[in-house]
Amino acid sequence: MYIESVVVSGPGLADAAVFFTKGANVVQGGSNTGKSYIVQCIKFALGSNKPPKIVDESRGYTSVKVKFVNDDGTSFAIERVLSPSSKPTFYDEEGKVQTLGVKHNPTKMNSISNQVLDRLGLNGKLLLKGTVSLNNASFSLRDFEKVFLMDETRIVADYSPLGTGQNGEGPKEALQK
Repeated sequence: MYIESVVVSGPGLADAAVFFTKGANVVQGGSNTGKSYIVQCIKFALGSNKPPKIVDESRGYTSVKVKFVNDDGTSFAIERVLSPSSKPTFYDEEGKVQTLGVKHNPTKMNSISNQVLDRLGLNGKLLLKGTVSLNNASFSLRDFEKVFLMDETRIVADYSPLGTGQNGEGPKEALQK
């Protein structure tokens, strides 16, 4: 599965879009060209409570839509109004539309996290939270996001991009059944 496109829309404005291909993609450019805005849009569509920071070029845009392509060629999309209290709209492979929550709940399929993880075969998995405490936690899309979406802050950080960087704990990467 990969992200094919990120599109922001607004009334009276032409859509602004960025397109990706299967495999690793790098968004590069000079300062203040929208790289961080793209990452923030993806994170927000996937359940972040923080909408993308408003920049001059984003004024008037009111929603973001992220389209995913599955390995079998089918696709689904997540659309969300650029407001902190908004809920994502999920368009599945068969055209079914549903409004989902942003908070991950390991026992219910009514969140963006569960829907995307289910398509990856990762819904219901547990993560080992630390090598010292050996506690585990439900694997969420916010955890998985750290694997496929890295911004410049995480790339240059002094800790693993897959870890939390807190409390001396190592990366939360040991999947358990």
